[in-house]
Amino acid sequence: TDALIAANNNAGVLAIVNDNDTANNANNTADTAGTAQESAVVIDARSLSATSRFSYKGEEGATRTADRIIFTDANFNGTHTIDG
Repeated sequence: TDALIAANNNAGVLAIVNDNDTANNANNTADTAGTAQESAVVIDARSLSATSRFSYKGEEGATRTADRIIFTDANFNGTHTIDG
């Protein structure tokens, strides 16, 4: 929600991280031994205002996840960062 982002942000952006293996930040690269598999996430951003922003960092390696991020036309404003 907008209140969650307002209360937990860095420079106005809430950082959402779903990647515990930064050594494999390219598609289909091997996972680092001993790291756990991430779970897929669904981020429903439809209720956010046009001024709320977030960044999402997901898994890109061999254990990449099929994440879903849902927007509306009103809050899909080009200020969100989605990586992975």
